[in-house]
This record gives sequence, C-alpha cells and structure tokens, in this order.
Amino acid sequence: PRSELVSDPSAFMRRLVGTTEPRQFAELIAPLETAIPELAQGQQVETLWRLASTLDMLATEGPEVPGSRAAASKALLRVLHDPNTLAPVATRVLSPGDSAGERLITSAGPFGAHALYSARVRATDPESRPRFVKALSAIGAAAMPVLRGGLERLSDRLNSPGAQQVAEDLLMSMPPFRDEAMGSLVASYARTNFPYLTRAAVTALPLVWG
Repeated sequence: PRSELVSDPSAFMRRLVGTTEPRQFAELIAPLETAIPELAQGQQVETLWRLASTLDMLATEGPEVPGSRAAASKALLRVLHDPNTLAPVATRVLSPGDSAGERLITSAGPFGAHALYSARVRATDPESRPRFVKALSAIGAAAMPVLRGGLERLSDRLNSPGAQQVAEDLLMSMPPFRDEAMGSLVASYARTNFPYLTRAAVTALPLVWG
C-alpha cells in the first residue's frame, strides 16, 4: 500500500473506499500504521492530506463497532494525528510554508496545535511567525489547551531568548472563546512591561472575556 499510496494516491483512495468487507479492509490498511510516519518524514504531505480526508469520511459512515471500517479508520486517524507524526509537517508549514500541510494540521485539531507549537518554539525563520498565527488561528477553540499551556509556561520566562515573540504569537492566535481562566492569564500579559505583548493581550482580552 505504501508504494501505491505514493505512486497513485487516487487509485489507492478508490480501493480504500471500495473495500467494504471489514476483514479485507483491515488487511489493506494494516501496513499504513508504519507507512504514515514514514510518509510524514518524507514530506509526502499532499498524500497524507488525501488519506486523512478519506479516513475522516469512512470514520463517520456508521457506528464505531469493533472490527468495522469506521473503527479501523478512527484508529488509523489517531496514528496520523499523533503530534510526533505531525512534527515534520508542522515544521514544513512554518517554513517554507505548505497549504496541504496546513489543512492536515488544522484537521488534527488539538494534536495539530501541539505539533505547531513545538515547531514554533524551535523556528528561527522570521516568516514562520505569521504562518504560525494563521495556522493556529484556523484550528480555533480546539487550540485552547495549547494556547493556555504555552502562555502559562512562558509567563515567568519572558526574558529568555525568543520567549516574548512566541508569547505574542500565541496571543495573536486567540480564538473567540469565553474562558475566565484564560482571560485572567491574558490579563496578566496586559500588565507586562513589554509594549507589544501588552498590545497583543489587550486585543485578545475581548475574545475570552467578551
């Protein structure tokens, strides 16, 4: 399946959708558990995005009964959405940029947010900052645990190299989602001595305290 998935993704997706007998379906996808991380490392992002879209469709076709296509598809999506699998994709999204990778990261919700944040704290390319904000913002409320965790960790490390910039990017990625605890955390950034952090926090506050 790995070679077919890379050489002719459309044909493989048709096989995936057309294989309705659960045992045959399980046999077809079994090699993908190890192939998916390899594809991610190999930057086969468009192929992974198409696979994720197909699995998303199959995962909702019926009840998640053990042995069913829906259950098998959901299990494979968990492999695909693992932050370790998504790490090279997130790095590519930030630099040089990748629209298919961004769609894949967004579809992974909180797991994609985790991968993005991990890539952002290691990024050195200035262009990665707007790409990070765009991608994390697209995840929306599902990114809140990562936003909260990142801002909490950075709050007492703002004098560390790069910490202020990462915190600003997190504040700029805030979704409209009322959350009292997050509001208190954002308000603490509004009281810092760093003007651009203060501005970003003041802009974010109505989104969580509105």
